[in-house]
Order: sequence, then structure tokens, then C-alpha cells
Amino acid sequence: MKPSFVSFKTTWWGKMLFVLFLLLIFLFSFHQIKDSDTFYHIKTGQVIIESGHVPTADIFSYTAPGAMWVTHEWLAEIVFYLVSSSFGFWALIGFAALLASLSYFFIVRLAIKKGANVYVTLLVGFIIAYSSISFWQTRPEVIATFLLVLLIYCLEKYREHPRVLYLVPTLFIVWLWANIHASFLLGLVVLIFYTIALKIQLKFPRYFGRTILTIKQTNYLAGATLLSLGLSFLNPNTYRIFLYAFYVRELAKIFNITQYRPALSALSSPIVQAFLVEFIVFGALLVWYFCVRKESRDLGTLGLFLGVSILPFLSARYIIFWPFVVIVPLAVAISSAFSGTVEKLSPKLLPILLSIFGVLFLVKAIMMLPDSPVSNITLPVDAVNFIKHNGIQGPLFNDYSDGGYLIWALWPQEKVAIDGRSEVFRGQPVQDYLSVIDLNSNWQQIIDQKYKINYVILPYWEQFIVIDDNPLFTALYHDNFRMIYWDGHSVIMMKNTPANASLIQKYGTTYVDPFVQPESVTANLSQTEAELKVLVARFPDVLNIQDYLARFSQAHNLP
Repeated sequence: MKPSFVSFKTTWWGKMLFVLFLLLIFLFSFHQIKDSDTFYHIKTGQVIIESGHVPTADIFSYTAPGAMWVTHEWLAEIVFYLVSSSFGFWALIGFAALLASLSYFFIVRLAIKKGANVYVTLLVGFIIAYSSISFWQTRPEVIATFLLVLLIYCLEKYREHPRVLYLVPTLFIVWLWANIHASFLLGLVVLIFYTIALKIQLKFPRYFGRTILTIKQTNYLAGATLLSLGLSFLNPNTYRIFLYAFYVRELAKIFNITQYRPALSALSSPIVQAFLVEFIVFGALLVWYFCVRKESRDLGTLGLFLGVSILPFLSARYIIFWPFVVIVPLAVAISSAFSGTVEKLSPKLLPILLSIFGVLFLVKAIMMLPDSPVSNITLPVDAVNFIKHNGIQGPLFNDYSDGGYLIWALWPQEKVAIDGRSEVFRGQPVQDYLSVIDLNSNWQQIIDQKYKINYVILPYWEQFIVIDDNPLFTALYHDNFRMIYWDGHSVIMMKNTPANASLIQKYGTTYVDPFVQPESVTANLSQTEAELKVLVARFPDVLNIQDYLARFSQAHNLP
């Protein structure tokens, strides 16, 4: 039985739902910028535009000056800089969201052209997209994902209509991808897989499904694959981009970066949980439809799905790619295998239900829109403003997670201790960082003698409030550092030197330790209360200081 087919080109309801689907994808992808790395990408784009060349050695840190830097995202960084500098951060967020909508546009269009029911496709597409949409952040990966979609689209067109015209864009896509993000290796793997799968289908059609391609046409695809491999070397990092995963694995392991961890080691993540459930349920259906069921057997389609589905089990960051290899085959399989039911529901019930749910999710998406483009909860936005306002000078010591934003905000006047460029800080730089964080025996020598740190920016997130001590804060205090700033994200401590005397006199505290629960404070109660009141007056918009004072007063029966 042929799959049910309802074209959005011929039904007004289909058109409206398709537009609503793309609007929902756009709105749910319209995420506030919370990742510090986005900002060093912007700054790198600025450096490239202003200097006219792509840096391949570190220029942003004082701990690893001149270290090898694989600027594999240089072209995306130029785009990010041009968009943000010309139109602002709202436009940058909108650009990322637009790429999401375009990616799903091509995927839905491809599914429908393959015979999938439009309503089934939109329902399946939204379920899968919604469960993983939080991975769609303002990072170069979103451009890479869009390029994966275009690559699959061109290859599927070539499978159906084997014209060389459809292979030519694949060369440009892979070259562009190799200058956008190191995940271009996935594009090469997809090309290699299509080539092998089609050759196997050509030789063993009975067991692996039939293809309309001839030997000559599969050879053209093999040639395009080889050319794409050669073109991918045309990037500022040449062969190093192929080794990027090797370069970053040291810091990825040290910091236990979630996106580099296998999905099975991040089971507490709702996104990973959703992926695993969908992989099991949808995977079983696709294996049955494209393997067990002889009349619809297709090695290429099933193999692409299984191949990309394996990637999140190696690194959770690949979940962003997964929706774009499962939506098309799943929509086709459901439309065909359950065509009778789909045909009964399609005329009215399915579009009515989709319209109702679409409107409800539209309301939810609008309510979830951010009120500012950049988060001051996950980024040291206000702390940087304080540093600039008071003309504070380094060297500074910062947390790994804040480095990217500090590069954007303070470089070249200030350089960072560390940031998200994992390949740059391998070896001694990361060891020095860990020695300070872990308070190893040489931490004080690193702070005071090796780097002569003038101020430290400590992260102060919600999770830190539940602990009863921060050893580094206490150690810095005993090393003659004083807290001069505290907000919902950061604590700034400055070295108590004659050069800093005026600032410490103006902003410094002696008794308040924000990392100790207010109920646990037992000494110097009146002095602590007095300093807290000064802090509340000085930073009236910082709610966590107000909350701390309220809890402190209640715990110690103070008026």
C-alpha cells in the first residue's frame, strides 16, 4: 500500500499548520544567550575582521600565550560578529532561531516529497524537535546542523533523481562546514555512508533494498566524496581540524563537560532521557519498517538513522543532529504502515487537533521569550560593569565557565586565565588552574608570584548557595584578598595592596562570607549584619544579598 499523501501545497490547512510549525520552531529556538563561549566567538570574529587574518595561536590568555589554537569555527565567528555588531544580540539570537526554522523546513519538505502525510510529519517533527530544542543555542553548531540538513537534502535528491547537479552543492557544503565547525567530519561520514550503502544496494537489491542509481552514478557520488575530503583541507588549520577531538579530550575529561560525556552517563538530563525513549520506540519502528518489512527495506535510510543515532552515545552534544535523521524516515514509515488510520484522521481530526495543540504551544512559546538577550545569571555581566566602572586592572583569575564573556568584555586591556578553548590550555596552564581551584600546595605561589593576580572573579551560582563553605574564598581572604563585589553570579575579591587601598576602603568587606549559609554564621554577628546592610544599600538590585540579610536576621533574631 502506498503511503498516504496530503500535500501542504494543495490544502490551506496544511499550509497554515506548516507555517505555525515553523513559527513554533523559531520561538522555541529563540534562546537567551547563556553560554560564555558565544562571546569569545564574537570577539574572535572581530579580531579576524580587523586584522585580516585568522589567529592560530592564543592571544586571549596570559597563562598560554602563543599556544596552539584550532580556530575551527572562524567563519561562523565572523558571521556572529557581523550580525551582533551590526544589529545587536537580539538579531544574533534571531539568526540562530531562523536557522532552526530553515533546517526543519527542509526536513519537513523532504519527508512530504517522499510521500509522508503532512499532518503526521508536522506532529512527528514537533515532538522530536521540542524534546531536543534546548540544544539549539547561539553557537557555531547551529550553522553546522543547518549544513548537515542541506547535505542530506542534496543526497536524497540525488538518490531520487541522480543528476550531477545535486552533487555539486555537496562539495561546497562540506568545504563550508570544515570552516564553520570541526563536526564537518560527520558530513564526510554521511557522504561515505551514502556511497557504500548505494553500492551495496546496487549489488544486493534483494537483501538491502533497490536503488535506481547505476554503477556510474554511484561512482560519481564516490568522486564527490573524495573531492569533499580534499576540499575540507582548505581551512586555516589544515590537518589540525581533523585532530580537534584529540586536542580537546584532556580538558573535556578534567572538567567533565556534559556535552562531551556519553548520553548514558548523563541520564539525569531530561533531554537525554527524551532522546533515549525516542531512540528505543522510534528505532524499533524504523528497524521493522526499513529492515524486517521486505517491501520497504532500505539500507541507506536505516543505516543513516542508526549511524547518527550512535553518536550521542559517544558524546551527548550530537543530540542536536539526531532530529534531522529521524523525522523523515519516521514520518514516511508511520504514513505508510498506518495509512488506513492516517487517511481516516487526516481530513478533519488531525488538523483540528494539531491546530489546538499548536495554538497552546504558541502561547507557551510567547510566554517563554526572554526579556533580555544576554543572561546576567549565568554570565558575569554586572561584575564586568563594576570592573569597568571602577577602572579595576588585572591580572585577573577567573573561573573556566566565565572566560569567554570576559574575553569579549575586557580584552585586549585584560587577558584571562582560562576559557572554553580546551585545546589551548592543555598541560601546564590547566594544571596551574586546578592547583588554585583545588588549593594544592603551590596555589599561593601561582597566585602571588607566578601570575601576580590582582583580583579574582569567583562564580556564585544558585548551586553554591547550598554549600556551607568555599575553601578558595577563605584561602584568598587569608592571603590578604578582600571581597569588593557580590551579585547573583559573581564574587570579586581584590588583593589588599597600597594600590588598591581606596577601592577596598570603599567596597571591601571583612566579615561577610557569601558562601557560608547565613544560619551557620556564629561569630561577629553585629559586624556581619552591618556589612550586609551596607551591601544591600550599595547593590539594591541584587536580590540574593537582600535574601541573605533577611535569613541572617531571622536566624539570629535581629531586628
